[in-house]
Parts: sequence; C-alpha cells; structure tokens
Amino acid sequence: MASQIMEIIIFDVQPIITINPDSLLTNSVLNDALSTLKQQNGVRAVHWGQTIESQNKVYLLIDWIATQHCVKFKQSTGFAAFQMNLDLIILGAPRMLYAPIAPQMYPQIFNNVLTEIAIFSSYNLSFIDTFDRFSSVINRSQGCTGVAKGIATNEVPGDVGEGGSEKLYVAIIGWLDLATHRTAMESVTFKENVPPVEACVQVITVYHIKLVTV
Repeated sequence: MASQIMEIIIFDVQPIITINPDSLLTNSVLNDALSTLKQQNGVRAVHWGQTIESQNKVYLLIDWIATQHCVKFKQSTGFAAFQMNLDLIILGAPRMLYAPIAPQMYPQIFNNVLTEIAIFSSYNLSFIDTFDRFSSVINRSQGCTGVAKGIATNEVPGDVGEGGSEKLYVAIIGWLDLATHRTAMESVTFKENVPPVEACVQVITVYHIKLVTV
C-alpha cells in the first residue's frame, strides 16, 4: 500500500540573494526549481518560506501523494535540474527529512499566517507520549490553528521509516501570528509542559515561517 510522505528540505541561501526581504519571491532560479517540482508526478502541493528568525534560512515542504513518487523523482533528470538550480543559490548542503504527514489534512496549518516547525533529535522512549500530552496543550492554546506531527527519517530508500541514521520527530504547528504564540508560551500550562519535553530529547530546532503555497 502506498504511503503518504512529506519531504522537508532545509537550506541556507547566499546572503547576497536576500539583501531585500522579498527578493526570494521573485528569484528566477528558485522559481525554476519550484516549477520543476510542481511538474512532477505525485506532487500534491509545494509550500516554502523564509524563517522569521533568519531570512537566509528556507524551509521547502513537498507534499507527495506516495513515497514511490518521491523515490522516482530522485532518480530522474528532473531531480538533476532541480538540484542544479538549488546549487546556484544555496550555501552548503541542504538537509532533507521525510515524515508521514499529509498537509492536505491540515489546511489550517499550512495555509495560515504563521507556521512553526519543530524538529526533535535523539529523543528517549518517553518522548512521544510526553509530547502527545504537550501537543494537546498547544492545540487548546488561543491562537493555535492545529498540530501535525510524526516520526521522521533522514533517508528515503524506498519507504519512509526504513533506513535513516537519525532519530527524529517533526511537529508542525499553526498560529494566527507570532504574538499569539508568545502569549501561549507564557501560560502556566505551557510552562509546566515544556520541561518534561526538554528532558526527553537532546536537540530541539524551532523556526517560524510564513509559508507560500506554489
């Protein structure tokens, strides 16, 4: 049975490209790369955006109908063209993650004003249950539009969940705006639930993004 997969590509762009805040929106090289993605069989939607914390950091989210479509793309000439375009604008190597999250099931997250993406690395056996409790608190917070989450891998050899040397977990959270998120973080229940999560994981990476849907 085909499995839904979301590919997350994280990369830094060359600083000269983001001198102007909106320069990436009109960058022909990036637009060519995005156009190549949209033409691929099995791509349901493509979302991308620069992080609020750093305009040079970009998150690219690809909603694949099935893992097999993602695998076939990486073996195609289209992928070579896509990679060639990215290489013209990025610094270093991109990071790629794969999670069984279906963006079309969470339009209130992926088509909202602000999206928070948290990546948890090297977590212990208590983490998933602990984060489930915390995600319920987040979901009930005023200004939160939803939480999508799942175990992720850093490789896609043929099916998500097989292979991948990193132990990862991804949470994608929708907020009305950054102010409502900050207000939620100051609540008693929020503060009570953060330390137990932090105790279960070695590395937490969090960025906020205003996603653009291609």
